[in-house]
Amino acid sequence: MEHARNLASAPDHLRLALLLIAGLHAVPGWAQQRDGESGFFEELPVVLSASRLPQPLSEAPGAVTVLSRDFIRATGYRDIGRLFRLVPGFTVVHDRAHTPALSYHGLTSSFASNKMQVLIDGRSVYSNYFAGGVDWGGLPITIDEIDRIEIVRGSSSATYGSNAFLGVVNIITRHSAEDEGAMIGLRTGNRNQFDAAARFGMRTNDMSLRVSAEHASDAGFANLNDSRRNSIVTVRADYRLSPQSEITFNAGANSSLRGLGYPNDFGNDIRNLDSLQDFVHLRWRHAPGPDEEWSAGYYHNTEYGRERLPFVLGPELVLFANFDRKAHRDNIDFQHYFRPFKNLRLLWGGEARREEVVSRIFFSGSPGRSTTVGRLFTNAEWRAVDPLLINFGGLYEKFEGESGRLAPRLFANWQATPGHTLRAGVLRAYREPSLWEHFGQLKEDETTFAIRPGQGVRPERVDTRELGYLGVLPWFGAVVDLRAYRERVSRLVYVRELDNGEGVSDNRPDDVTIKGLEWQIKARPMEATDLIWSHALTRIDSRDRDLEASAPPYTSSLTWLQRYPRGFASTVSVINVGPVEWLDSRRVKSYTTWDARIAWRFNMGNGSHELSAGLINGGPAHDEWRLGRSANPVDRFWYLALRTELN
Repeated sequence: MEHARNLASAPDHLRLALLLIAGLHAVPGWAQQRDGESGFFEELPVVLSASRLPQPLSEAPGAVTVLSRDFIRATGYRDIGRLFRLVPGFTVVHDRAHTPALSYHGLTSSFASNKMQVLIDGRSVYSNYFAGGVDWGGLPITIDEIDRIEIVRGSSSATYGSNAFLGVVNIITRHSAEDEGAMIGLRTGNRNQFDAAARFGMRTNDMSLRVSAEHASDAGFANLNDSRRNSIVTVRADYRLSPQSEITFNAGANSSLRGLGYPNDFGNDIRNLDSLQDFVHLRWRHAPGPDEEWSAGYYHNTEYGRERLPFVLGPELVLFANFDRKAHRDNIDFQHYFRPFKNLRLLWGGEARREEVVSRIFFSGSPGRSTTVGRLFTNAEWRAVDPLLINFGGLYEKFEGESGRLAPRLFANWQATPGHTLRAGVLRAYREPSLWEHFGQLKEDETTFAIRPGQGVRPERVDTRELGYLGVLPWFGAVVDLRAYRERVSRLVYVRELDNGEGVSDNRPDDVTIKGLEWQIKARPMEATDLIWSHALTRIDSRDRDLEASAPPYTSSLTWLQRYPRGFASTVSVINVGPVEWLDSRRVKSYTTWDARIAWRFNMGNGSHELSAGLINGGPAHDEWRLGRSANPVDRFWYLALRTELN
């Protein structure tokens, strides 16, 4: 562990990055790989999430990991959150089976993973309720409709404003025209797993339509009250107004019933959460030329939760606290990108949003709270000289009742030789405290406060410096993505305990520094074999030991995808996580686990079919999260699945 911490210290990790790059260039024959490297960069995916501009990975201002549709399907995962175990720097824990908690660089708890902006097709889905985390188990999206997931590993308030604090996750669904025909999927396994999925798509002239539905249920972990029943329905329609213009309509809902709590735990006893998330999203795009696009959109999110928390006061006396809540978000936005000069692309736009949370128990004396925010953003991509690309811009935002603030970003990408890009950048990002952190108050009775509203809680701020490298190695066409960074976090929001035992939201007076090195290497040693190695070293420096332990000093994953003759394929992922102590958990020891899947694709009749079997959480039993001294081991899940697509 100490060795990992030393490697992740600021001077060491920068030297290691430079030594690695220098060593690779010193390999005999490195410079002779240019034809292959050019081909590699031609195949790099174009990403949208780093700057809102369409850019190949080599030109994006920051490190971006892309999880493709084929990769997502090959893992066999039924939960979107679990995919992030295979992304450098992320920690995924299950305090219960149905809702994973995600962290990028720590500083968070299992119920308040609030330092990432999470988007679905550009629509923000972080929860308005409580501390602004993401309910990964309640998102209104089926895993089948995902085209790719773009993860910006680094702050991005200059692009997306508050909450893009340490990273951005953008889940992008497929165009409905790609899904003509029908799909039916069934899955069963231990712990009462039963999933059923269906999709129908059609296309007529200038319009295409897709309807997706999914039901998932299981009994959760053996020792916990964490069963679930999720039902999801989504609709996407795309209508081409002209060769240059298109309108997209999305709508969907996720209705779920999930078990929560622990037996005889006062304040967190056994109960169910009955939740509903729904949305509508409309977007218009107009592209008058290959280097220009206008777009505008509106969306509305609703999040409803029904939760009655029991308080056992005696053998025959039980009181129930009403934790029901309802949250709304309305958002309108527009943006325009164009190329005024051959070596310059510009993007500008704006956004206006209103958020409201209604919860009588958490806003005692008031039915709820609301806020509004306005944003203006711009980004310029300037090719200063042929091998040097500069991305610079920023976002100005103003929340209701607060002063405006500017989040700037400056990045330089230098193509040292064809196929090898070095990048360096500095940026500033913010996280606006949630409505609960600003105004939340909880009374234990009519006179005594357990939580008081925050008084002038200021936004969290992070200043980031990073270096990176993206290129192809001369062996097996391996692609390496390296990021070294230093993040200085100021005004971290926490609940400060008062002398009378009450709590109040406040900003920590001291700064927290996060330093690290992370990389991902993808290789294809044989035509039918893919290997993906992700690794991260993380060190947090703080006066508070709990904050220092809130991210594991190392995480690693190795995924092997193998294709066999006659339509067979297999996937094995081995995950290693160092010791960690989330802010609401006891220390969890380091562990190694693995997931595996084998599948057979074949054609029969007028459709294509896939039969698969898999295992989740193989290897030794382990904890990922602990409450008090009680062990909380995750269980193994095995499954069988059948999928049929009809054209």
